[in-house]
Amino acid sequence: VRYGEEPPVQLYFLDHNASLPEAPGIWIHGRQRADIILRSQNEFETITVTARSPIATEVSVDVGRGQGVMVLEPGVQGTVTVEAAGVYSRKSWAYLMQIRTSDGFVPRLVEPGSGDGRFLGAAISLRATPAAIQ
Repeated sequence: VRYGEEPPVQLYFLDHNASLPEAPGIWIHGRQRADIILRSQNEFETITVTARSPIATEVSVDVGRGQGVMVLEPGVQGTVTVEAAGVYSRKSWAYLMQIRTSDGFVPRLVEPGSGDGRFLGAAISLRATPAAIQ
């Protein structure tokens, strides 16, 4: 799935613990770990993950050698920037990102009018900072 513009990346979802990008972001399912490969022709120095959730939850992010944790309060956005460590192959860079959430909710049980029955933890968005060209 193509994601973002500056720089654009391809996302490869390795499991069913995250949803494809939608209006609020990429939903990481509740109490799950999602494994996603980010692939780009650019080498990244850092990856910034922004997360939000209508419930209190902890979101942990691991990208190679970079790790970070956000303790989210309901409706309050959190951000963490981690050092990216990727692998160069076939003329592009690949980064394995693992994101975990500690809790979850079912939107149709807490949001009037919602028919969404998924068990969701947090919606994330990603921003990558390209490495300096050497």
